[in-house]
Amino acid sequence: MRYYSKQLFQIDAEVFYHSLTAHQLAVYSYLVFCSGSRNACQMNVRTIAAACGCSESSVRRALHGLRERGFIDVKGAVQKLRSGGYRRTCNRYYLLDRSEWKPPGGALCSSK
Repeated sequence: MRYYSKQLFQIDAEVFYHSLTAHQLAVYSYLVFCSGSRNACQMNVRTIAAACGCSESSVRRALHGLRERGFIDVKGAVQKLRSGGYRRTCNRYYLLDRSEWKPPGGALCSSK
């Protein structure tokens, strides 16, 4: 696993009102950290699992949950080979705008 120098990143505070599981929050935070100016990143599940300290199956479940709730969109990526064929590569994850998130089930804390 590669370690990054001290970098700061921001995450929308509204994410805490959506009752995400610990794995979903960790995976979403890592995707935000890795995303570029287009709010997208491309990586494999193994890399996400290593960075978040959980299993690959936990990452897959978290990604599925985040996709269902409108936090991310996942596109499969393919690479064209010299032989003329194609091969599947890492998925590309797009972070969706807060307006596309499904409404939360209930607030965790009251606002003033």
